[in-house]
Amino acid sequence: MSDDLARLSALDWQFLGIEDKSSTHMHIGSLLVFEGPAPLASDLREFIGSRIHLAPRFQQKLAFQAVPSAGKPSWVDEPDFDIAQHVLAAALPRPGGVKVLNDLIGEIFSTRLDRSKPLWQLWFVEGLAEDRWALVCKMHHAMVDGLGAIDLLAALLDFGPE
Repeated sequence: MSDDLARLSALDWQFLGIEDKSSTHMHIGSLLVFEGPAPLASDLREFIGSRIHLAPRFQQKLAFQAVPSAGKPSWVDEPDFDIAQHVLAAALPRPGGVKVLNDLIGEIFSTRLDRSKPLWQLWFVEGLAEDRWALVCKMHHAMVDGLGAIDLLAALLDFGPE
């Protein structure tokens, strides 16, 4: 990848700056709710891990310049990438209603993503009422915009019921 392609755009760099200068987090997210029995967290991690190569940005982190005024950070491959640090699991207390799910989502989105790692998390949530489970997706806006997030999730997930 050329140096120009690996550097953050000016807009994406601004998203980091906004986050640094305020209490506003600049991640975006989504909630996906599935019907049927939940998979095992380990199976989900293995499945996402087997497809992560389809979305290379998911395995990259920011590399900041030694002198901050020297330029925008770049995207670099994370040599110690560990899918378990990004596909996390939570279980709701039964019966797993909307309020307790919303409380968990609020907790997940209330914290800033760790900039020393790839800027995303996928939370596997089991225990929803009516035999359902969920994925809560959290990605930094410097990594993807709304449509880009949909494209990345499409690369990682199947559209079929399996």
